[in-house]
Amino acid sequence: MAQLAHRLSHDRASCETICANMSAHFAETKDTGTLIDEIRHELARLEPVVDNLKGKIAQLMNTPGGAAELVPDDKRKSVDMRRQLVVQSCCHIWMDAGRKVSYTTKSHDPGAPQRSGPLIAFIQAVVGFVTIPSKEIPVETLRRDIDRFKKLQQAPDPLSTPPERG
Repeated sequence: MAQLAHRLSHDRASCETICANMSAHFAETKDTGTLIDEIRHELARLEPVVDNLKGKIAQLMNTPGGAAELVPDDKRKSVDMRRQLVVQSCCHIWMDAGRKVSYTTKSHDPGAPQRSGPLIAFIQAVVGFVTIPSKEIPVETLRRDIDRFKKLQQAPDPLSTPPERG
């Protein structure tokens, strides 16, 4: 909410700066000059509206239980659904190829990451192709995403369960 108030002020100020640099001095028609004047007039009318909104937003934010910002306090715990969808798609492709969705828990190479395996290598290759610039998913994050996929696969499908007779 506070970001919204800041954005409103910033955008209005940006528009005012742009309009301050406009001139109809070289315009081919007098309608252009009229239009610039109308824009400036509308922006001037916006100032009290934006100030009023900022005040109301501040009041709402200062009221306990008045509003909830749906942003997690600790973003490290939130799941990036774009990443999860890529991982799930790779796992489905992997299963469709007749392969087991798994990873190794320890590497034999001391310099290698703790988790590895062909599935992790496959997902990292796909992620490298779909990210700009190319990057990899941290291996432990990838492990959690694969585990989440496995749990989803084990959960009963509510649409395939026959209705109970009562």
